[in-house]
Amino acid sequence: MVYNGYRNGYWWWEKPAGTWVLMKEKKLGYAHDYTKKWNWITSGASIPGDWDYMAWVQGENWQDVWNHLYELKNENVEVQAQVPIKSWWNQAWKDKWWY
Repeated sequence: MVYNGYRNGYWWWEKPAGTWVLMKEKKLGYAHDYTKKWNWITSGASIPGDWDYMAWVQGENWQDVWNHLYELKNENVEVQAQVPIKSWWNQAWKDKWWY
């Protein structure tokens, strides 16, 4: 099943920490619905291939982000976080950009 892209009204750059997360559902067809219940998943989209969904998970700090990943795992979702970054394109972080 393929879903349209999703954004919950927040922007991915509004929090200081975040990571793209690949998700594989144990029961296919629910990611689009349950990801909407959390304001820390700002956007997501269905993707083809080995993974079902890709979403941006954000938090106030890295511990917050990891806690959200555990919440996803508790929903019976396999997750793989991509390299977490302080977004260099995020204007709020412009004095902290990595060179």
